[in-house]
Amino acid sequence: MGTPEFPDLGKHCSVDYCKQIDFLPFTCDRCIQVFCLDHRSYMKHSCPKGNRGDVTVVICPLCAKGVRLNPDEDPNITW
Repeated sequence: MGTPEFPDLGKHCSVDYCKQIDFLPFTCDRCIQVFCLDHRSYMKHSCPKGNRGDVTVVICPLCAKGVRLNPDEDPNITW
């Protein structure tokens, strides 16, 4: 991988069927894996943690305050 002058240059895409070597790879900020340009988005590499940054807030009908819903949690449990 890389060149004789720069042996550590470039990384292989973490997508199993791709494995393309990319000299400007992208590291996913959620799953911390390395991807090529084509697979850098959460949806393109099916990131298991891709929705963790999503924030949903609902207004409580009893107290009129905002309640944050966690992506992996049942909304009924939050109430």
